[in-house]
Formats: sequence, structure tokens, C-alpha cells
Amino acid sequence: MKKTLSRSSEISREPVVLIFDKKGDLGNALALFLGSGLKKVLVSGKDLFSNNSSGDLMYVPIKKGKIPLIPDFAYSCLVIVDAEGDIDKEYLHEFVKKAEKEKARLVFVSSLKNKPFDYKIVDSYKEAYAVVVGEIFGKEIWDVSTLTGSILYQASVSSSIKIPKMGMDKIHPVFLEDVLVGISKVLFSNDLSSRVYFLFPKHPITTLSFSRLIKKISPLVKLDFVKAKTDEENREGEYEIPKTGEYLLSERYRLEEKIRESSLLSEAEEKDSGYLENKGAVLRLDEPRKKGKRLYGILVFLLSVILTPFLASFLLFLVGGYAGFSAQQAVGKGDMQKAFLNADFSYKVFLLTEDSARIANLELSLVGYSKGLSDFNRLTVFGKGASFVFKTLADSYIKTQAILEGKDPNYQKDFFIVDNGIKQAMLVLEELKTEPLQPKGLLAGVFKMDKALLVLKSLNNYSMIFDLAGSLSDNAPQIFGVNNKKTYLVLFQNNMELRPGGGFIGSYGILSFDKGRIGNFSTSDVYDADGQLKGHVEPPYPIRRYLLNPNWYLRDSNFDVDFTRDASSSAFFLNQETGQVVDGVIAVDVSFVKNLLRAIGPVYVPDYNENVTSNNVYLLTEEHAEKNFFPGSTQKKDFLRSLLTAMEVKFKSGNIDYARLFKAINNSIEEKHLLFAFSNPSLQGIFTANGVSSSLWDNRQNDSSSFNDFLGVNEANLGANKANYFLKRSIKKTVSIDNKGGVTSTVSVKYQNSGSKWPGGDYKTYIRFIVPFGSMVSDITIDGQKQKIVPAVTDPSIYEAKNFVPPHGLEVETYNEEGKTIIGFLIIVPSEKSKTVTISYESSQNLAMESGFFTYDLKVFKQPGTESDPFSLTINYPSGFRVYHSNYKLNTHKNSTNIFTGLNTDKEYDIEFSKK
Repeated sequence: MKKTLSRSSEISREPVVLIFDKKGDLGNALALFLGSGLKKVLVSGKDLFSNNSSGDLMYVPIKKGKIPLIPDFAYSCLVIVDAEGDIDKEYLHEFVKKAEKEKARLVFVSSLKNKPFDYKIVDSYKEAYAVVVGEIFGKEIWDVSTLTGSILYQASVSSSIKIPKMGMDKIHPVFLEDVLVGISKVLFSNDLSSRVYFLFPKHPITTLSFSRLIKKISPLVKLDFVKAKTDEENREGEYEIPKTGEYLLSERYRLEEKIRESSLLSEAEEKDSGYLENKGAVLRLDEPRKKGKRLYGILVFLLSVILTPFLASFLLFLVGGYAGFSAQQAVGKGDMQKAFLNADFSYKVFLLTEDSARIANLELSLVGYSKGLSDFNRLTVFGKGASFVFKTLADSYIKTQAILEGKDPNYQKDFFIVDNGIKQAMLVLEELKTEPLQPKGLLAGVFKMDKALLVLKSLNNYSMIFDLAGSLSDNAPQIFGVNNKKTYLVLFQNNMELRPGGGFIGSYGILSFDKGRIGNFSTSDVYDADGQLKGHVEPPYPIRRYLLNPNWYLRDSNFDVDFTRDASSSAFFLNQETGQVVDGVIAVDVSFVKNLLRAIGPVYVPDYNENVTSNNVYLLTEEHAEKNFFPGSTQKKDFLRSLLTAMEVKFKSGNIDYARLFKAINNSIEEKHLLFAFSNPSLQGIFTANGVSSSLWDNRQNDSSSFNDFLGVNEANLGANKANYFLKRSIKKTVSIDNKGGVTSTVSVKYQNSGSKWPGGDYKTYIRFIVPFGSMVSDITIDGQKQKIVPAVTDPSIYEAKNFVPPHGLEVETYNEEGKTIIGFLIIVPSEKSKTVTISYESSQNLAMESGFFTYDLKVFKQPGTESDPFSLTINYPSGFRVYHSNYKLNTHKNSTNIFTGLNTDKEYDIEFSKK
């Protein structure tokens, strides 16, 4: 039976807005939002008034199982809310017919959480529009079936949030008032440029980040990780976003402000400030105080009772703080057993401090001092959190060491204990970062904040390790071979002879993990493996043409600008040359070894009678391993093995500063001197997302009001020398944005080669510029001389021919990879000379300037193996605009702004502009 709209006999000649909502929540809110002065008919499944009509609003109920009677008015606008995605398609077409008859605007409102809306129905009528809303939150609408609603509900009701799947689910929260404003805009605006509109933030937020925002607003809310229990929970947050449509919300949606504005957490905050839960008893703090006789004896008794909690809290805080400081020192000295005992004691003392402070706060509240010991409470929370982190670090280290050395019979159980402990410590560390530590008045004189901030800073030294460990979560047993043996290829890259993946591969190692413990670790010279390759593998053209190697081997396998591709090539060559299959690749360079030596101090290598330090490690490596080296010799392998053995002996001695060691490892990961890649795609995805695989992967989304710029300068030393040890470079990028939104860029790289003889010399390098996809080169200059650009000759049958004459000009290779355009050519920087290379190019994307707001977002991709090269960014922008916001400190002049930093890590510069 065909479904049609049921109409009553009532007729009106005045324009009326029809709002139809089976569920009723959003429709009711919209009816109230539109206010008086506008006639509205609300057909809703949720009762709004006790009477069926009120002023300018007529309410028509939707009863279960029955088609409602819709008054036959002359509707100017129709809003059909299909929040649950369960309105029959034929019924929707009836609304289209009604709108066509009345020549009315028709707006379909659907939800992102439901199955995709059938947008063909919008195309059937010229005045029909679709609005897709995200996960709405507000006091009138609170859908706990969504992840957004569930998190807010937990925070408000129980002051505790259970975060599934390590908080990596992506959600699209949107404040109710913004939804109502957006729908009204589509309903009444005469300037609509699209037929489909999105009412949710363009860039989703993870559940972990969302929970942290709530924690920042309401500090007493606790966060915890839980596993998803069902397949349905695993699929939550995986919404299918329509491919075409226009976003109605601002590019930089201020979600924290919206949560505060919603007042959803005010109920929980009121409970925290107005009640005190102590051993199951709930006490009202605003009850009238009883007057008593002021007898001397009673006064003395009361004073002693009142002062005791304050003195106890103060003394306990000092004891806990001293124990926590001792734990921190023990961690630094590597005495993890002592660190654990001190941190555990400190944690328990701070728990007692909290209990004692609660009573002190209650007493202060009774005499009208509502703030209580707020500064003291924050310090106590900080101390408890810091001691918990140090306690967990120490316990995790002790258990991990036992597992790796094969001394833990319960290695499987303890591995999961370590894994869970690190996750908890990471979460607490994030909470500590948001904890305000600026007491005023008396406390400012009693407690020196530099000590507390020093502790926090020391914890931040391990932020990369914590973030990576937390993201790995359930995959750690797989990495360390708890259940199945895992084997890894370790590449030793000499970044004094720079290559795209970090440095020339002179040696390699095979590292295995079995049942969680370290198995065999052997090192070999790369030429030992390369000599076993059978058959021909065609190398990248620069290797064959400029390095004069007609074949491709393991030693040159890291020639791609993306290390994940380099790792795949290295694993392939190892298998072809030796038959060895590996589960992943780990790459280290000379700078990594220098960082370790800087942390642990000099290492004596008895086989060579040398004291190796961070200052001489490179020169000694060259002297004992590179000079007079010939393929097939063992001197490189032997010196490297001796150095690694000596470092291992020093590690086991315990006479090192572990805090400095952890920091050195953390910095090496951030600075790309230590890289990881894995054959398992899901595992590799985690490492890529955490930025520890030097991948070109870019998760930024493009739109007309944002320009996502990208820059990488990547070099390959093809001079068969160690010129990079003597080389300094600086990079300068200038961006110009014109009035029409066009973007042009100029990048200059200045080199200074101070080397004169072995192991230095001329710097012969194949340089590649990694820029946004589709960028077109306008010119290239070298030392101010404009070059004639010609396509590179990449066919060996041509350039290896006897009569080959290179074309006149600079041969430039251009290709695309991972959504980027790569421009490469050969340059030579003579010894004891300088050279400046400049490339100019135009973007294929134009910014939409009409909105009066645009964002410039630049990611700078640091090459593995390079040090902290000076980098400057200059942005020239139209005179009618100003800098609105930036994540870096700017030096702003008239229509221009500058940033000066060092490229010790990948960088991202996010700058927002608005009309003056």
C-alpha cells in the first residue's frame, strides 16, 4: 500500500514552517529555537507541551503505529528530521511533492551515525537540501548510544570515563546550538552554494583527546582504558562521510568552549564542590553551622581538632615529596628496585595526604573559605601522579629486564602487566600536563614550584616513548615474540655519508626475540651479503648513472625518501642474498650511537685499546673500519662488534644515568636517528601514525579554505666519501599568497663544505625536493644563476651509449609518490666552497579568500640522518588580512610574517589568517 501524507481539513493562508521529527528531540529543540513571530507546525513523537498548541506553535503528536494528520497549510519551509534513518522512502517523496506544490524550501536533516542518506531525493527538487549532523550534545539532546554522548554521560554521572580501544576511535561532536543555527541558515538563507551541508567538525577528534578536554574542564574526572567487548563496539565511530558537501562550521571548531557552554559537566562540578565523600558518608557543606558556647576548654579542644588535619596534611606532603624526589634520583642512577620502593611509598603517602586534606578543606568551608586548600590539593594530586609514574616506570623496567634476560617464568602474564602499567602511566602523565601549578600567597613561599616543574619536565623527556608505548598497547607481545619468535633486520647507517633513508649501509645485524626475551644478535658486513646476490636487480637511475653501479644491492637499498619503502627493499635484498626472512627493520645511524655515548659516558674498547666517546666515535670508526677498507675485509664488522660488546658491558654494569639514557633514546626516535618498520600492515600503521617510520603519510584533509603545504629536502651522497661530516646546510622557504588565493613558493638550500681531504672532499649529491602534489616548477637557480631545465635522461640504454652527449642544461627528474610531487637533480658542492640552490614553484591549489578566513598549514619533513639544520619560513599575504592564530611564535611585519627554528625533528606550522 502506498504511503501518503495524511492531512487535516485546516487551511491557513499565512506562510508556515513545518517541522517533522518522528523521534522528536531535534525537532522540538528547533521549534523552540525559531522562537515566536513565526508560525510553526511541529509534528513530533515527543510531547513538547501539555496542550496541543501554544501561541505561534501547533503541536501534532505522532502516535506509535499511526500516520499523523498534517494540517494542510501553505508551508513556506519544510524540515524533515530523519534522526534514526527509519522514515520510509515513499513517505519522504510525499514531502517532496508537498514542497513542489507549495513552492516551499525543503530541508532533510539526517544523522552521520545512521546509514548514508539517499541524496538522489535532494536532486529531484531544486529547492531541496540535505543537512547531515554529527554527534549532538547539549542539555536538550544527549544520545548515550554515541561515543560522544557516552563519554559525557560517564563524566557527568560517575566522574569516570572508560575509553575503549586506546581512545583511537574518531568522533564528530557538535554542540546543539550550532546545529540549530546551521539548520536555520539552510532554511532561510538566499545564498546557498551547495545542496548538501555538513554540521559536524571537518577534522574529527579521537575519543582520547575528547576525554582529555573533559578532564581539563573537570579535573576530578578519571580516565581509564578498556577493551571493546563486542564487534559492534569495535565498529563504533567508523562513519561513512559523504564525498560531496559543504561544511557549515568553522575550520577551527572550538570544541572545548562548546563543552563548557553546554554546561553538561556543571552538575558533576557542583557535586564535587558542594559535597565531600568520606568513607561512604556524604556531607552537605552548606548546612547552617550550630552555635556553641565559647568556653575555654571547648575552644582548646576545637583548635586541636581543627589544626591536626592541617599539620598532618603538611607533614605527610613533605614526607611524600621527599620519597618521590628520592625515587626520581634512583631512576636516574638506574637503581630501579630502590626507585620502585620509594615511589610506591610516596604514592601511598600522597593518598593519605588527600584524605587528611579533605577534612582540612571541610573545616575551611565551614568557616566560609570556599576555596579551601585548592593550591595545596593540586600539588598533592601532582605528587601522587608523579610518584605513580615513577613507580610504574621502575616496576615495568624490572619486569621487562627479567623477561628479556629469560629470568621470568611468568613472562606472558608479566608482559601484559607491563603493557597495562605503561598505558596507565601515559594517561597519568597527560593529566599532569594539564594540572595548574601556580599557587599564590602563602603557598608560593612555602613550596618552591621549580622542584615540581623539574619533575614534570623530567617526565616529558620520555613523551615519545610513552606515546609510542601507549599506542602499541595490545601489539607489544607480537613485537617482542611473546607467543611466536620474531626476527628483525638492523641497519647500521653511516649518516656521514648521507643517503635518503639515513646513511650508507655499511653493516647490518640480525636480532631475534623469543618468548619475550632477546635471542641471538649477530652483525655482518654488508658486502658479505651483497656478494651472494644472484641475478640482476635494476637500481634507481641516480645510482646507476651517477654512482656507476649497474646493479642494486642491500648497501644501496635505502634510496627512497620514504623509509617504509626503504625497509621493504632492504628486507627483500636480505632475503634474496642470504635467504633470511625478517618481520621488521630497525635502522640506527652514527648520531644514535653518539647520543647513547653522550648519555652513558666513554666506553673502553679493549680489542682496539681505545676510549670511545661521543666526540671521537665517528673518527675512530673511520680510522678502524673505513680507511683502507676493501670488500670482503672484516675490519668494519670487527670494530663495530667490539664497540657494541663494550657498550653492552657498560649497560650491564649499572653505572650509568638511566634518565639520560632514556632521554637519549627518546630524542633519537624524535630526530629520526632510530627508525622502525614492520611487515605487518596494521602494526606498521601504528608506527607510521606515531611518526617513527619517516613516512610521507599525511592525514591532513584538503578544503578550499586551507592550504596544506609540504616540504622535504632529501639528499643522497653519491661521492663515495664522508663529506657530510664537514657539511653545513640551512634551508629557507618563502611563500606568497595573492589576493586571488594563488600560492607560490621559493625554497633555498645553502651549503658550506669545510672538508678538504679524506674522509671529506667534494659533496656530490642527488637532491630531491618533496612538495605538494601537482606543483609546477617555474625556475631553478644555482648560486644566483638561472638554470635551463631539461628532462632527466633516465634510460641506461641512452646515457650508457658510447656516443651519448648529456643535454645542455640541468637535468631534472619529476615524479609523484604518496600524494606528493618530487623534483630531483644532481649538484656538486666543491670542498672548502659554498653553494646555494633555489627552486621556485607554483601550487595547483588555490585558496578560497571570499570567506575572509584561511589557514596555511606547512609540514616540514626532516631527512633521517641530518642534524638540526637552521630553517626559516616567510609568508607574504594580502594586505586586507591579518594573522589570527599560530602554533609558533611569529615575527610579523606589514603583510609578512616569519618563523625561525631548527629542523631537529619533523615540524608543522599552522597559521590562521582572517580579514582585518
